[in-house]
Amino acid sequence: MSMRRLRGWLLACLCGLAMTGSPAAWAVLCSQVFPANATQGGVDLTTAVDAVFASQTSYSTFPTSSIIHYDSPGQWVYQSASLGTRDVITVKAGATTWLFFDGDLNLQPQSSINPFSAALNSGGNPEDLIIIVRGTLNIGTNNVINALMYATGDVIVQPNANIAGAITAKGTVTVQNPGNTTIAYDADAAASFDMPTACSDQVVDHFRLDYGSPGLTCQPHSIQVSACGDAACSTRVVAAGAVVARNTTTGTDLAYASFTTDASGSAVVPLSVTTAATVSLRVGGSTTQCTTAGCLLAFSGSALRVTAPDLIAGQADTLTVSHCDAVVANSTLSVQFWSAYLDPVAGNQQVFVNGSAMGRSQAEGTTVSLSFVNGSATVPLRYADAGQLQLQARTSYTDKNKQYVLAGASRPFVSRPYALRLLPGALAGSSCFAAGGALSLTAPGCNHWPAGDDFSLGIQAVAADGSTVTPNFRLDNVELGSALVAPADGVNGSLSQPTYNHLLGNTTTLSLRHSEAGIFRLSATPRANAYFGYTVAGGEALVGRFTPAYLGVTSTASLTPACGAFSYQGQVIPFAGGQPQITVSGYNRQGVVTSNYDRAPFWRLAPPQRQPYSLSSAASKPNLAGRLQSLGVAQSLALADSGAADGSRAFDWPAAAGREADALLWALPSPPTAEDLPFVLSAAGEHVRLGLRAAQLTDADGICYRGSGGSMAACQDFSHAFGGSEVRLGRLRIDDASGPGNQALDLPYWLESWQPAAGGPAFGATVGDSCSQAALGAVALADFTGDLQASHFPTPPGTLEAAPLSTPQPTGVLRLQPPYRSGSVLASLSGLNGSAPALPWLRFDWNGDGSPEAPAGRATFGEYASQRAIIFRREVYR
Repeated sequence: MSMRRLRGWLLACLCGLAMTGSPAAWAVLCSQVFPANATQGGVDLTTAVDAVFASQTSYSTFPTSSIIHYDSPGQWVYQSASLGTRDVITVKAGATTWLFFDGDLNLQPQSSINPFSAALNSGGNPEDLIIIVRGTLNIGTNNVINALMYATGDVIVQPNANIAGAITAKGTVTVQNPGNTTIAYDADAAASFDMPTACSDQVVDHFRLDYGSPGLTCQPHSIQVSACGDAACSTRVVAAGAVVARNTTTGTDLAYASFTTDASGSAVVPLSVTTAATVSLRVGGSTTQCTTAGCLLAFSGSALRVTAPDLIAGQADTLTVSHCDAVVANSTLSVQFWSAYLDPVAGNQQVFVNGSAMGRSQAEGTTVSLSFVNGSATVPLRYADAGQLQLQARTSYTDKNKQYVLAGASRPFVSRPYALRLLPGALAGSSCFAAGGALSLTAPGCNHWPAGDDFSLGIQAVAADGSTVTPNFRLDNVELGSALVAPADGVNGSLSQPTYNHLLGNTTTLSLRHSEAGIFRLSATPRANAYFGYTVAGGEALVGRFTPAYLGVTSTASLTPACGAFSYQGQVIPFAGGQPQITVSGYNRQGVVTSNYDRAPFWRLAPPQRQPYSLSSAASKPNLAGRLQSLGVAQSLALADSGAADGSRAFDWPAAAGREADALLWALPSPPTAEDLPFVLSAAGEHVRLGLRAAQLTDADGICYRGSGGSMAACQDFSHAFGGSEVRLGRLRIDDASGPGNQALDLPYWLESWQPAAGGPAFGATVGDSCSQAALGAVALADFTGDLQASHFPTPPGTLEAAPLSTPQPTGVLRLQPPYRSGSVLASLSGLNGSAPALPWLRFDWNGDGSPEAPAGRATFGEYASQRAIIFRREVYR
């Protein structure tokens, strides 16, 4: 940092102040805690300094060595201390060391503080060392100091001191021999000061002075000071300074009063002018605006002083009237009062003094009899509205046949609302709670509204009784808030706007949107100190219940091939994952999920029931579509909730006690047609539909599925297209065979599927079947002829063997053992026989009676081997 040292004599500064008698004013800015001219009555850091010591549980012991070196930056807190003659304090260069002393600090002659020392890495820069003294700081003769030093008491500088940096005090700064003392002010070091809680970076645009008129010479006059952070005074800041009264005739300052504004940026200071005169008011060294033109205020010994307090609307307070006339100091006088609206300039309510309505002009004034004691009287004051007003008062008396008139006006005073009141109307969420506070969504008056839709909220400013409206209240940028009440484990969501402007009138009506489902506590909170320097209490109300604007539905249903790469007609085709599933979610009007909807009891949709599954190509394949069977139970079951507030719940159609999982099955045709040729099911092509009626997707509040994105005006059916498998019509065919009775006999069998062919659809060899071979079962014999009986065959009577190399090559053969007899027998497979065969999809209507039968082949042994089948056997050849 470059060190720009502005040298000047502190004594000359102090002498100049003594001549004017009016200290300069400054905001409590960190950069201005150490002004160029150290002053009596300087910046008050007492509160912040007190806080430092209050936080201490013990004090450090001040070192007694001749060289006290702080080799690391930090904060040390001591009690009162004394630095010995020729002792030295050094600190680490380039960082800030803080020394706090709870009591006086005495620097003995020829001591040094923070001198330059290369050996100790001490740079001698004033900003490297800050000394705060809660007491008196005594600087001895011939001291050398590089530091920023502040005392809550006084500072006394002995002769021949050489000081660089800055010194200031809340009390007085006294230089014993200014001609031999050098104080070099370092503006850069002073501007770098920063002590949290002690100062701020707020900037004062101007000061505003509000007061009544005239002033009385016999008592202090109250001046309300506002430290304005902008030209409109819409923001106020913490600042310090002094109000100065200058005689407009003589040009001399008659009085001043120091102040420090509070957190609201305001202060009321008493200003005493004992000489009858007209004065101009200002805050020393700052731009000043006033109640009166030119900031002129007359002080008189013959006038009324009207002191009107700031009010809470509808709440009585005390109005004080004073005068200086000794003749009527203890008399009863009839005083006439009237009021004027300042902001807003018109109002509907009247000001009441002593219970009587006050007029708005002198002609309409109301007269009250006041008993003065020592020149002062009080009377009740009440105003039921809000705003800034001013009161006028006038009285007269006669003394020694001469009439005297006393008149005056109050400073502009403020009446503020007691609080804001929110009016949610039909959306009052309190109606959703039964006696005892239990949530009841079915309680009378527990109305609901779609999240994301505009709803109306009225906001009123009310007086102290909580019901009388204050229509004159207006304020911009009132904060709006939303806090979740129910469901307790949900999320808060958001309002469509963070603030609103409260307008003149009984009610400000807002059109708002809330993003979430649930019941919320909405709040309206005026900014701190925003209403003429006052904070108006906010209001809140339960609002809701908000529901989704519509429901969204998605499904993950898809099929899994039942036999390797495909599924057979007549075969149960399962769903991927074991069962189909849908997910229902709530959405607000903007298409964002309402996370709270799935929290109990706000979820109000019962598990839906599906329609039978349907084929998309029903128009072109009516026979095929008519044979589609929906297996399972149409009523869905709810999946266990995940526990997350995600606005969704899932339902599926699983296997459970008393029910089977959903699946599809095509009944076998008789006879097959072109509709039964292989087809591939896919969501983008020919597919099956999972469908739910609109009524099944409508909750107890009437919130329903309205198509994709909630775009449809009416509730809609839901349809999900899915596929996942090729479907074929198949069968197993067993050929007849004949041979000698003393040799094994092979009957070829063929796995076939319905396929396109040149002469029209026909059965041909199937490839890719991975599910049938293992379930064909054992060879079974029936319908014995000739000499054959079952006992002529071993157990088992035959086996399944691999197909021999031939053209065409069958799938395999049924090999029967030699019976050593002559005759014939029907051979079949147990996997296709019986009332519950393992492979029903491979049966076929061999007899043409419309019912599929198990395939069989006739084996002929011995002398019957050459005989052809005859008609009475009722065999059908296909």
